[in-house]
Amino acid sequence: MSSRVLWVGLLCIVSSCAILEEGCLDVYATNFAVDVDKGCSACCTYPQIRIDLLHKIQVGDSLQNITPETVDYSDGAGHSFRIQDIRFYVSGIHLLRSDGMEVGVEETIALKKADGSTVTVENNVGLWTPSSLARFIPGTFKKADEITAVRLTLGVGQSISGTMPESAPTTHVLFPKTIPMWTASAGYTTQRVAIYPDNAVSGNSPIVYETTGQNAMRTIELPLPQAMKVAPGYHVNIVIQLDYSAWFASMDIQKDTSESMVSKFRDGFVKSIRVIQATSSEG
Repeated sequence: MSSRVLWVGLLCIVSSCAILEEGCLDVYATNFAVDVDKGCSACCTYPQIRIDLLHKIQVGDSLQNITPETVDYSDGAGHSFRIQDIRFYVSGIHLLRSDGMEVGVEETIALKKADGSTVTVENNVGLWTPSSLARFIPGTFKKADEITAVRLTLGVGQSISGTMPESAPTTHVLFPKTIPMWTASAGYTTQRVAIYPDNAVSGNSPIVYETTGQNAMRTIELPLPQAMKVAPGYHVNIVIQLDYSAWFASMDIQKDTSESMVSKFRDGFVKSIRVIQATSSEG
């Protein structure tokens, strides 16, 4: 028997030839493993902020899903119209804790400005439309504890507003789309609403209203129905309802100027949005 084999055998006797099991030892991770022998490097996964969006509008006595193109709606003056498209940016989504601290997301994105400099910001930007997927996941977080509200900004926020869309990944909501939400003169569009006055859809182009610039942005806090304890490693599930009736309730589509319409869309957003349900879950 060679001395090499004897040496390996001696090592096994001394160490019992044990193989240390690696795993995540961060209690705030979704894959926290208390029974592992050694913490792993960058193997932990963290819970998500999950937002389910309900796009509603008042029709008669009922609150219904908003339906572009085919359903007639009424403004505050009783004039009928149809919606061709609604879309708007939301950013800066944070959970607010009962101790006053904010919980942001772990993910970031690096964007370039026109002068070539780079800005790194939280990657929690959404482009919301009534036809978009119902669930929006801004990102992951580590420690939440007790949550009392959600804070978000209508628009892309000041840190992103001066960046170039082409610097974002092609699949990102900031990258140029078929329906443009950015111009060189005005930057990112905050809200875009396209409607058909008098329901004249066939053979007609919609009237498009856009809110742009810093004045178009609104940062608001949406209280939860009640404070919610979030256990370590649990996801946060938020149901947000938007009632677009608030966007049109004060309007007279036939008489209001474009400037007045844009202002009412902007202010109507604040009145239209609220959290109707908040839960936490392990899976």
